[in-house]
Amino acid sequence: MPPSSSQSQAGASAAAAAAAENYSSFPAIKTEELVGVLSEMGLVVSPEDITRPTSTIAYRIFVAFLECLSGTSQELLERTRHATLAQMEYRELYDDGLQFIMLFREIRAMMVAATITDFHLQDLTRPVPKRFKRQMSALVNFYRFRSDRIAEFEELTAEAEDLENKRNETEDMIEVKKVELERFKRQRILEEPEAKALKAENDKLAEHLLELKKKQGQFMNEHEAYKLEKENLIKKQTDLHYYIQSVQAELRNLQARIVSSPKKLRGSIEAMSEQVIQDRASLADIERKARELNDKLDVVTALESDIGSAIIAMEQVSNEIAKTNAEQKEADEVRSMINHNKHEVQTLSHLKEQTARKMKLANERLERARKNLDDQREINKVKMEDFEKRLEDVMNMKRERNAKIDVICAEHNELERELQTTVKEYEAQRAKMFQDRDHLCHLANVYMDTLSRFLSLDEFQPQKHVTA
Repeated sequence: MPPSSSQSQAGASAAAAAAAENYSSFPAIKTEELVGVLSEMGLVVSPEDITRPTSTIAYRIFVAFLECLSGTSQELLERTRHATLAQMEYRELYDDGLQFIMLFREIRAMMVAATITDFHLQDLTRPVPKRFKRQMSALVNFYRFRSDRIAEFEELTAEAEDLENKRNETEDMIEVKKVELERFKRQRILEEPEAKALKAENDKLAEHLLELKKKQGQFMNEHEAYKLEKENLIKKQTDLHYYIQSVQAELRNLQARIVSSPKKLRGSIEAMSEQVIQDRASLADIERKARELNDKLDVVTALESDIGSAIIAMEQVSNEIAKTNAEQKEADEVRSMINHNKHEVQTLSHLKEQTARKMKLANERLERARKNLDDQREINKVKMEDFEKRLEDVMNMKRERNAKIDVICAEHNELERELQTTVKEYEAQRAKMFQDRDHLCHLANVYMDTLSRFLSLDEFQPQKHVTA
């Protein structure tokens, strides 16, 4: 009879489900390789333990992988179990089962991380070789993946520790800067009157310096004019000396060549004398002007030295101004830092208030949860008392039924003995009846043979009865 369409669809869906269950995103591991990995983990097993696993072997291997991959040890599970049982009533009812359930939960989470999502409790209590081999392949691939990534994880951990150390150093530096800032603020408050006085004095010096610069410009202009005048006077003096020398030479020549009358000679001498007197007067006037120029030059030199001193003082004042501006800039930066810190303090205060509100709400929820837990505990206590009463009733009923069962079992045993006796009697009676039948058949055969021979009936062939 050909199968129906529904049966064919059910078979196809079952085949698809089986194929999906057997699909694995990791390569299968050989038994020898699995034994080697387990020996690296400090667990000695044989290939037969992998091919024919038992619940003890499965427990040991899963616990070893659990400690290696997730870091969950038996001591941690034991502490968690004691902490959980301490919050429960009738802890002796959950003592054994809780530890096994906690272990199964941790192993199941590990298997889900290893891409095995169909791990069940039977895989731990009654392991199937094919599923166990697939689960071991997943764990070994996960173990190798962990070994490959643990170096990167350690590097990231070291970087995190360095960043944490830098953060601690930064926090310490911020504390030091805050102390220095407080000290600088106190020092600034103390030095503020002196700074104001220096600033006022600096303003006065700047004004005086501007006046000195103006006077310096005027003096420099006069100095340039006097220099030009001095050069002209020196040039005139040189020309006069040259002219006097030439006149004196000409006078000596004329004196040597005098042949004229004494009157003319006297007139010439008088004229030349007057010219000499006038030249001397002009020379005295020029020398007077030269002395006045030298005096003015000395005044200008003194002014130049004073101006140099003023320039040096101005440079010092400029340095003081630059220093004051730098201090003012630093003070502005400190003020901005203070404002930033105030903003951070306000933000932290806001976060603190939010955290306090959250803590308050959490405490209220905790109180409600505790109250609900107490109410539930009372309800569970009442239920437990009712359950104990019902359990007592059930135990009494069970004892009564056990007594009835014992009576029925005794009756059953008696009936079985009677049945065995009856069966034995039946077998003996049956054997006796078969024996009587065989004897009667034998007598019938003998009778038929004798009758055949007596009647000479050769064609008559009696049929032999075959006994069982």
